[in-house]
Amino acid sequence: MSAEERRASRRGDGAVRHVIQSIFVTGGVILVGLVSGVIAARALGVDGRGELAAVILWPAVLTSLAELGLPTAFTYLSASRARTSRELASSIVPLTIVQSLAIYVVGTPVVLLVLGGYSTSVQQTAVGFLLAYAPLYLSVRYLMALNQGTGRIGVVNFARLIIPSLYAAMLLGLLVASIVSVAAFAAAYAVSWLVALGGLLCVTSHEIRGGAFAPRIDLATKRKAWSVGYRTYLGSLAPIDTLQLDVLLTTSFLGATAAGLYYVATSVGLLVRVWGTTLGALSLPRVAAAAAIDKAQEWTTLFVRVTVVCSGAVALLALVFARPLLTLVYGGDYAAASLLVRILAVGMFAASLRYVLGDGLRGLGQHAAATRAEMVGWLVGGLALAVFLPLWGVTGVALAVSVSYGATLVAMLQFCRKLGMRSSRLLAPTRADLAKAREMVVSALRNSDR
Repeated sequence: MSAEERRASRRGDGAVRHVIQSIFVTGGVILVGLVSGVIAARALGVDGRGELAAVILWPAVLTSLAELGLPTAFTYLSASRARTSRELASSIVPLTIVQSLAIYVVGTPVVLLVLGGYSTSVQQTAVGFLLAYAPLYLSVRYLMALNQGTGRIGVVNFARLIIPSLYAAMLLGLLVASIVSVAAFAAAYAVSWLVALGGLLCVTSHEIRGGAFAPRIDLATKRKAWSVGYRTYLGSLAPIDTLQLDVLLTTSFLGATAAGLYYVATSVGLLVRVWGTTLGALSLPRVAAAAAIDKAQEWTTLFVRVTVVCSGAVALLALVFARPLLTLVYGGDYAAASLLVRILAVGMFAASLRYVLGDGLRGLGQHAAATRAEMVGWLVGGLALAVFLPLWGVTGVALAVSVSYGATLVAMLQFCRKLGMRSSRLLAPTRADLAKAREMVVSALRNSDR
């Protein structure tokens, strides 16, 4: 075996280890997310769960809007070696400060306006959460993006797992101490991001950490990041994922009870979608770093097929066992959300595939194609919400979400076909894939022992 073949083999083994590790971490995220979701749902009740959703949701959406596609740009530039990690890391503090100030100025009146129908205490809690959450979220996102770009997937997985784990642990502590309120649960979520930021700084690479602690205004690096960021920004502003338009409309127009039921249903649906976000995060840097286009497309196909298996299995479970699972886990009051869960299971399966395909297209340099496919979903989803919500209420919202995800997936598959990647090959795992995966896993485990 030549030196180049050995290097390629090591890269493949590393990718397999990252996939295996990420799958286990995703399982952990699902477990602790289930714990925190059950605690919040049972402790606060349907109405209280809806209020907590409103408190956390609006600040989270406003902060996501302020990202401007820059975390994705950091990952791409770092993975493609267009800029060093230290150069990019030096921009984290200045960007976080400017973006947080903009969020405060714009976001505070927006939160007070949209939550005008809620109590004063809920409005005050939402504003306080916004002030604490914005800089924490942005800092963590930039650090994760850089570690993702440099291939330090273990660090990214650490951050993915530590945040929900801390949140679940704090909710358990509050429950034991009989401190049960929307404000206390929202504060626990903010604290989990603060502790995660400290832990992330400790385990991240010296180069990135050193750059973050030596902030400077590098106009050339920022211009390069903006040039990539603006092309991915529109695609990242998915109305359902980033803006969470479905939950926003439910909390604003259908009341706290409908919001509580819908939020629980989306939490179950996220168990289906999380596989696409997890594997997409691995796909983007791996595809971007590929030396040849055929190798990049091979990686894209591999990640999509793994997503089909993982997300498909969870979606099938949700379809079959929605009602008994809701009753067992969340309580009888939430059994009414079973139809919503079944509808969203189908939509979230499409969303999972669309996530990993979108990141694959971005890794291939097709940023505009991924964005255009997302915009198809925006248009279809917006029209569906306008029609279905007045007709069928919260059930119509779930239907509109699923239709939107399906439209985006179809559009992305069309773009992939133009690049020579057929849908039948992308979406149909074969026995040969299983044999190849088994061979790669065995090779990765052998190398890990050396």
